[in-house]
Amino acid sequence: MVIMKGSDESNTKKSSCLNILFAIFIIILSAISVAFSCAFPTAMIVIGAKNINKCTIEPYIPIWLVVAGSVAFFPFILSVISLISFLIPTKILNCCFTILIKLIFVITGLFELAWFITGSVWVYSKHGKVEYNNTMSDLYCDKTLYLFSFWTLTIIYILTGISLVLIIPITITFCFILFCGCVDLCLRKKKKNLDDITLERI
Repeated sequence: MVIMKGSDESNTKKSSCLNILFAIFIIILSAISVAFSCAFPTAMIVIGAKNINKCTIEPYIPIWLVVAGSVAFFPFILSVISLISFLIPTKILNCCFTILIKLIFVITGLFELAWFITGSVWVYSKHGKVEYNNTMSDLYCDKTLYLFSFWTLTIIYILTGISLVLIIPITITFCFILFCGCVDLCLRKKKKNLDDITLERI
């Protein structure tokens, strides 16, 4: 009995250590993920703010960067705030708080989409016309500012395209499997009904 107890305690300690290590790993991984996700919006804000008056050809480009970078932080902030809902004891208040957070998420998403389209118009309409060296020119824009904005938009378009290319076939496949499953279920039900009718007649 003593040996069994010692063995159980040893297994419990090992399990606890593994759980702690796993929790630490998850925390580190989450921290790296959050840091990486925050780095790009931070870069947008910094580059936009630093060059706020350095784009004569389109003064709204640096403003677009600052606003887009700031709004990109909203999902992280809302995710943290949404954790507060678990601390709200009343079910009705909890439900109202959750609905409010989801509504803010939707509004933020719609704003991000509209702002992204606006930024695309401002940036792409000036492509090939920008002057990087002559600061006195009406076509001047800081090179880092313009190219960063241009490639930010381009990368987002590329990633969106890749996502659609992956999502559409998966969605079609899922719908096809679901359709086949429904047809198979209907056929089996019909066959069962026919069998029941046949048995009744017998």
